Amino acid sequence: MIWIRERCVICGACVQVCPTVARDFVGRDMTAEQVMKEIEKDRAFYEDSGGGVTFSGGEPLLQALFLLQLAKLCKERDIHSALDTSGQAVWLIFESLLPFIDLYLYDLKFMDDERHRLSTGVSNRMILQNLEKLAKERARVIVRLPVVPGINDDNENISRIGKYVGKLKNIQAIDLLPYHATGAGKYVIKQDPYELAQIQAPTEQRLDEIIHLLKKYDVPVTLRGQQQ
Repeated sequence: MIWIRERCVICGACVQVCPTVARDFVGRDMTAEQVMKEIEKDRAFYEDSGGGVTFSGGEPLLQALFLLQLAKLCKERDIHSALDTSGQAVWLIFESLLPFIDLYLYDLKFMDDERHRLSTGVSNRMILQNLEKLAKERARVIVRLPVVPGINDDNENISRIGKYVGKLKNIQAIDLLPYHATGAGKYVIKQDPYELAQIQAPTEQRLDEIIHLLKKYDVPVTLRGQQQ
């Protein structure tokens, strides 16, 4: 069997006929109720740990109506829900979710709009506006700062983020997420070039410097979720 990527329409026929079962679909279509049944299986772990469900992706807000259904079901069953998001969505979507999401894990990569455009392809204006509105609504928010050496870890960007977040109300912390290459294997599977292959993870010394810099702005700082 020869797979010609350019002709692939993701129909799954090759998965069904693969004689060695070497091919597989990653993911499947499910209803909100079906997902909820899977979530309910781990209720004992949520109760023991004080944790709950995290909606992530990709970007979960790209499936806003489905996400809203699931968030409502979690709220009805008293299961804590967190939303991991880039913030790139119209405010109406966030507004509809406010009664049902308990915690927002909100990515913030740059303060400078042009640098954000160059690295992500979009403006950061909507992202910042949504974060400010969430703060005004007193939503519980953890700002997550991916630390990518040579991309966004310079002192100017870090300081601007610290100053900005320090002025917002109800921000629980800035959580540093050091860059790692764990996802590189996915690019191999997809046969796509991994454009960040030359970037190394930040050193512990540099992370300590960033933590010290952010603490100047009177905002709690965590590293990989651990208080610093």
